Amino acid sequence: MKVAIRYYSRTGNTKKLACAIQEQLGVAAETIDIPVPYDIDLLFLGTSTYGGRMAREIADFIPTLKDRQIKVVAFSSSFFRKSNYKFLCKQLSSVKIALLPENFHSGSFFNLFRHRYPNEMDLKKIKSFSREIVRKYLG
Repeated sequence: MKVAIRYYSRTGNTKKLACAIQEQLGVAAETIDIPVPYDIDLLFLGTSTYGGRMAREIADFIPTLKDRQIKVVAFSSSFFRKSNYKFLCKQLSSVKIALLPENFHSGSFFNLFRHRYPNEMDLKKIKSFSREIVRKYLG
């Protein structure tokens, strides 16, 4: 079973989360500019919320996954505590890709006081999250 990590990050916060997953799983975290190989079973897909919406670049990327037999798990970051899981689920279902119910979101209404975001606790949590997802879905 093969795993891939793709992400889009304007500010570097989602990239930090992707790199933590990379460190945990030993799989290269790459931007969405790099095509996802066809033999991938599980895709960790990272995005951010900008202005209350998912990044347009992720919406443009999703059609490249059309008709794949792939499981997608979302991870995201935002200034506010707003995940874009629902929008991502809708976009993926339009190309017949299922989004796993588990997802990871790093964000807070109090980010003005969090100078380092995502912080070390967020990075520990996403490492644990990614390990458990792989264990659950790929054995």
